[in-house]
Amino acid sequence: MGDPRKPRKKYLGGKPRRLWNRQLLEEELRLIGEYGLRNKRELWLARTILREIKHRARSLLSMPTEQRLSWRPSLRRGCLRPGSYQSRTYHSTPCYR
Repeated sequence: MGDPRKPRKKYLGGKPRRLWNRQLLEEELRLIGEYGLRNKRELWLARTILREIKHRARSLLSMPTEQRLSWRPSLRRGCLRPGSYQSRTYHSTPCYR
């Protein structure tokens, strides 16, 4: 049958180094309340997803124009995945600021 899988973290950036930093705790609590997240793990996962989108957008900007035009629609689909953002306008999403 095999051994059961070991659960792995989905947030690669991991939790902050200083968990009990007052300023960080207040900021995380504000973000959790503002976006309706259930716990800190969901916040860390959302930050990881946004970090990956930003990284892809930066790499897209460094590509030649022809290559950039072919990759742009896939980046937009990734940003506007159902459930990711409420707004469907490209300029209001964090990955295009």
